[in-house]
This record gives sequence, structure tokens and C-alpha cells, in this order.
Amino acid sequence: MTSRHAPDYLFAQAARGDRRALARLFTRIERDSEALRAVMRLARDCPGRASVIGVTGPPGAGKSTLVDSMAAALRADGKTVGILAVDPTSPFTGGAVLGDRIRMQSHHQDAGVFIRSIATRGAQGGLASVARAAITLLDAAGKDVILVETVGVGQSELDITAVADLVVVVMVPEAGDTVQTLKAGLLEIADVFVVNKADRDGAGQMASAIRATVALDPRPVQVKPRVLLIQARVGEGVPPLMCEIEARLDAMRATGQLAERRVLHSRSQVARLLNAAASEAIERVMDDDASAAPILARLRSGELDPYAAADAILHDGILATALTDQPQAVGEPSGTHTARVVGIDLTSSESKPSACAVLDSNGSLVSVVKMRADADIVNFVRELSPDVVAIDSPLGFPKGMDCLEESHDCRSVHPFKGRLCERELLDMGINLYVTTKRAIIKDMIYRAIALAKKLRELGVEVIEVYPHASKALLFRSPIPKKTTRQGKDFMTRKLNALIPRLASINRSLDHDEHDALVAAYTAHLYTLGRARAFGIPEEARIFAPVPRNP
Repeated sequence: MTSRHAPDYLFAQAARGDRRALARLFTRIERDSEALRAVMRLARDCPGRASVIGVTGPPGAGKSTLVDSMAAALRADGKTVGILAVDPTSPFTGGAVLGDRIRMQSHHQDAGVFIRSIATRGAQGGLASVARAAITLLDAAGKDVILVETVGVGQSELDITAVADLVVVVMVPEAGDTVQTLKAGLLEIADVFVVNKADRDGAGQMASAIRATVALDPRPVQVKPRVLLIQARVGEGVPPLMCEIEARLDAMRATGQLAERRVLHSRSQVARLLNAAASEAIERVMDDDASAAPILARLRSGELDPYAAADAILHDGILATALTDQPQAVGEPSGTHTARVVGIDLTSSESKPSACAVLDSNGSLVSVVKMRADADIVNFVRELSPDVVAIDSPLGFPKGMDCLEESHDCRSVHPFKGRLCERELLDMGINLYVTTKRAIIKDMIYRAIALAKKLRELGVEVIEVYPHASKALLFRSPIPKKTTRQGKDFMTRKLNALIPRLASINRSLDHDEHDALVAAYTAHLYTLGRARAFGIPEEARIFAPVPRNP
């Protein structure tokens, strides 16, 4: 049976309109080159009917606001919309704000609009390396129009032309003079020019300057870009823009120009992938290829100059061999994070830090951190975009209960205390705190339920684990008390054997971090179909590893 985490299952669900499956599939293709290739294979048979409109321009031009207004116009016309908002990645911290969705909150609850922010992750050209696959995925999910907003365009951030059917370049009165417009190379990429914030001084002059520049374009008049004045913030001028876009797309379809442009897009993508593979091969040759070592030694001694060394590497077939010996099939450059699962050992309040452990798709350690505020945990998960988050704390009430307040008359319909999942574990000899109105972990239960809701709103699957149960099923042997020195040594030894790269941490981990790692490892087994569920969904089931054979 196909796993619920497999790309083909998620792809089928996304094609049926499941927004959560689509969000999870986006996470997979951004983090996993194998999943990316699988999605591209699955999408080959899709009709490719979506129109792709690129929106670019300098920072502060109002691109996000314009995209928001364009989406509203398209929805009013009955069309479904996919939005890709590309944000630059910091070369210093490796982070990205991914905040363009904040300006598009009016569409947050609209099932006909899907918004995804993606970071460039160091890719040159103003576009994330995974953008082509993201567009293909939105097309396969049935979106009629895909709007791609790129980072601020300059003299080199022009990759939008390699994915968009039509490019809208947004300018503002304060963007510069005619010389700057020419210098930026915008004339060559624009199908439509928009001067936003038309109510400001200088808007008319900017439009006239652009029209004068367009007049110098040697192309036929029917393909020269038009220049439109708008006020995106209030929607003024957006309907004429949408009419112009539709008219140009119709003309491109009729003349075959649209089909020709899409063929060029595919060729550009092949070239990008080959270039990425060649770059990886070159790095391996320069870093650790024994065949290249003598040539590089001669370079260091001054016997060879760089040109002669490069020629020697090429002519000796060293680079060709490195290309042939690629460790994996050609794929998009991977991101800096490879998170697949997060385990959280939650505390009862934000006054005490909670431990969070992150593992990749191989179950290897990515990081172990501590944080106090729920908002910080939510932002942490949002940045990582894992497949599953496992929380060590009850995520539900016993069936029939809707709170734990003794003054309220809700009560469990079961003939025993706690949830069914807790009773099943107790029957196996695994002791735990049961969820009752007198539970000593009442505050933690409330906090966990609220946190799980926030994380699910991000499109992340959240499961409940009980680390002691996972330890009992994984290790079987008597488990020393976790707060003792013996208990910490026991867990360090056992977890180092389970989780690759964990031993590389050059500090001692406390029992909270150990429990977070156990939660994360249980989530990893869950993604592999090697964890079982206790209880019923109405009460939030506990997941634990499938017991090993003796």
C-alpha cells in the first residue's frame, strides 16, 4: 500500500484539490531532490493548461500588492489561482523573511487560491531553483493562472523569463530615470510595463520615459510592451491590466509564440540542471579527487598556471569521470536544511524551555535546540517545513470531554480513566500520566492542544508520542530513571546507535533533549510506516514504534 507520505500519494491528493497535501508536497520538493524528480515525472501527463504570469520589479514597487489585486480580479472571473512569492535568502544568515503572504491575507481562506512563499537559497537570477517544479506542481493541481512574484529585479535578476509565459515589470516614480531603466535590461524582458503608485508625483514622467524607451525597440509594434498606470493598493487600473494580459496571451497562442516560448523554457531548465551537475562535479574534483591531486600540486608549485591546470583536468578526462560518477541523479541544488521530522519535549509553560530535535529523511540529526515561547516554536517549524511534528504531551481529551475543568460537567464515556490510547499502553505495562480532570499535567495538555492547532494551520502533520513508551518498545531492557546519571548515559549510548551524526555533538544532552530526540525518531519511524497507533482519532492517538522481533 502506498504510504501517505509518498510523493505519488500526495500528488494524487493535490490533483484532487487537497490543499494540505499540496502544501506538504511543496515541502518535499523543496527539501528532497528525489521527491522533486518524482513529482516532475508524475506531472508529465498533466495538460499544462495554466497561464504563468511573472511579476517583477525593484524592491518597494508594490509587486505583492499588485499580485494580490490581480488574484482578486482573476477570482472574480471564476479562475483558480496559484501564487509563488519568491524572497531572497540572506547571504549572511541563510534565512529569508518569506513575508509576502502577509500582504495577501485577503485570500488566505479562499480555497481557489494557493499561496506559497519560497526562498532563493542563493540561486542567482532572482528566482528560486525549485520554481520550475513549483509551477509544474501548481499546474497539475488544476490552477488556471499562476502568478510568480520574484525578488527585486536589477541588472542580472532576469530568470523570470525562463519560466513565465508573460512578464509584467512593475516600476514606481522613485525607481530612477530613463538611463536606469535602460541599464536594468528591463526592456528585453517586459511584455507589459506597469507604473504603480500613479497618484504620486513623477508617475506620468516615468511612464513617458518608459514609452520613449519602448519606441526605440526594433521589434514589431504589436509585440512591443504597453505601459499602463495603476494604483494597486486600491485596485485602480488593474482591470485594464488584466485585459491587456489576456489579449497578449491570446495573440501568443494564435501565432504559436506561446508554444515556442514554453519549449525555450524547457531547454533552459535542462541547461540549468546540467550546469548544476557540472558544478557539483567540479567541486568534487577540486576537493577530493585523487586523479586531480598531481595537477593541483603542480599548480601550487607554479609549474602550471590556472589555464593549463584546467586544460589538463579536462583533457585527462577527470571531469568527465566525476560527472559519470555522480552520487545521485541530476536534480535541483539542495537547500541548507534537510529537515523531515521535528520532535518536541513540551513543558507546561513558556517559563521553562522546551527541547526540539530535528532529523532528516535518513533519520540523521539536523539539530537539537531549546526555546521557550510557542511563537518561537511555530516560527521554527515554519522555517523548517517538516513532514511531521511529534509532540511529547497529550493532544486531546478523553472521548466525551471537552475540557479538564472540574467545575464543568463533561465526562469520559469510557468506563476507565484517561484516554483509550493511555489504557492500552498501561495494559502493556508502560506507565504514563493519564488525561483526567485531576491530571497534574493539565497546563501542559492545554498548551499542547493549542500548539498542535497552530502547527496544523501551517499544513504540517502533528502526532502525539510518549517517549517512555517509545523507549520501552525500542530498547526493551530496563530503562534507568532519565534524570539520573545512569539514565543519561544509557540514553546517550542508545540514541547514538540509532541516530547518525548525533555523536558529533560535543556537549552532554539533558533528559529533555533526549526525550525530544526519541519523539523525533518515533516520527521518523512513522514516516516509514514503522510506528503503530494506540487509541482512537477522536482522542488524539499516541504513536509508538512497532516492537522489534526478539
